Amino acid sequence: MSTQHPPEHVVERVVDLQIDQAVGCIAENDLRELNHLLLQYPQLRTEEYEYAASAVERALTKDDEIEELPDQFSASMVDVLESFSVSGRDENQIEESPLRLHGDLRQSASTTRSMSSFIGWLAAAACLAIAAMLWFTRPMPVPPPVIQTASEQLQQFVESAPDLAEADWGDWDDPEIKGVTGKVYWSESQQSGFMQFAHLTPNNPTKEQYQLWIIDERGLETRVSGAIFDTDADGSAIVQIEPSIAIRNAALFAITIEQPGGVWVSDMSRRVVIASLGE
Repeated sequence: MSTQHPPEHVVERVVDLQIDQAVGCIAENDLRELNHLLLQYPQLRTEEYEYAASAVERALTKDDEIEELPDQFSASMVDVLESFSVSGRDENQIEESPLRLHGDLRQSASTTRSMSSFIGWLAAAACLAIAAMLWFTRPMPVPPPVIQTASEQLQQFVESAPDLAEADWGDWDDPEIKGVTGKVYWSESQQSGFMQFAHLTPNNPTKEQYQLWIIDERGLETRVSGAIFDTDADGSAIVQIEPSIAIRNAALFAITIEQPGGVWVSDMSRRVVIASLGE
């Protein structure tokens, strides 16, 4: 017996088979298939379809006596049937929904309108009701999470940040790696940003990693770590900026090479690039 969530195609197949069973038109091999699937996924078993079919069958038992549908035949199904009676009727059908007529049905049926056409209408409405009940009772599949690429995240950030500031990377005092290009994007209000790099030497994460330092109005001595990252084999990278504490008027963004996992305080000796948000 399975306790796992069944695949969507299995849910749809079980629903179809249960509806066929409820209206009495299920083939023998389909019934065996249904029983097999319900043994695997007992959570899909429901009596709602049988109940809906039974309620309609009781209503059609006698031409001169149509019972009121029971309370368990939900209000949502009543709405479906009533709307169907308005949109689907023709001149040979009764003027009102059978759910509204109830006590006056025999009198209405004795008019020039045919009871057989009404029974045909109600049978069709029963099928619609069962199909609608499927919508309300079936397990709904959980959509997979949307996974964005780093470039998609960057593009979304650039388009949505209300106070976007950006600057180009430049060499920083005889850097250890020369010729690195790219941009830094920052939003003070969101306390977040992104960095984009090209021509950054691929690193070995077991020996060293790149680290971002943010210098704001408090000065160089209070520099804040904003990211610890690696680069791709081609020397490119898109990295999100997530400062460890709140930034106040960011001015400079600087990249150093540090030990794996980064450091709390850098001596800034292994310099790479720097970007200024100032004029």
